Amino acid sequence: MAEFIITAVNIFVLAFAVGYFGSGMIGNLFNKRKAGIVESIDSARKQKEDAAKLHMDYEKKVSGFMEEKAAILARAGEKAKLREAEIMDDAHAEAERIILRARKEAELKKLKLKDDIKRDMVTYATAAAAKIIAENMTDDIQAQLIENTLNGMGETTWQN
Repeated sequence: MAEFIITAVNIFVLAFAVGYFGSGMIGNLFNKRKAGIVESIDSARKQKEDAAKLHMDYEKKVSGFMEEKAAILARAGEKAKLREAEIMDDAHAEAERIILRARKEAELKKLKLKDDIKRDMVTYATAAAAKIIAENMTDDIQAQLIENTLNGMGETTWQN
């Protein structure tokens, strides 16, 4: 048991010596560690605040982009409506020109058809008259017609 007491006293003296001489070193280590932890906490807090600021800036930019997007879409919609109106106006004008041209062409075809019908009527009437005259014309009637035509002309016609 004496050994035990001696060992206990040695441990006590050793612990006292380490505590007395090493307390400054251990205290400095703890203080440095404490300062490092405080600095890490402050750095983390500052990074968190910076991240919050960046998040706020991002949210502002996103909302600004959304507003700008809505404005751009509204302007594009207005331009599209104006362009649609222009296209529709052009289409209506072109349709009117086509209808007018078709009416003119129809009128020209109608006039041409009338002229063709008149020519055909003259041709048929001439053919019918020639047939009737050929059937009814005798040598006496033919001689009489020639004589009447020559008498109607007179001598002045032949001298010119």
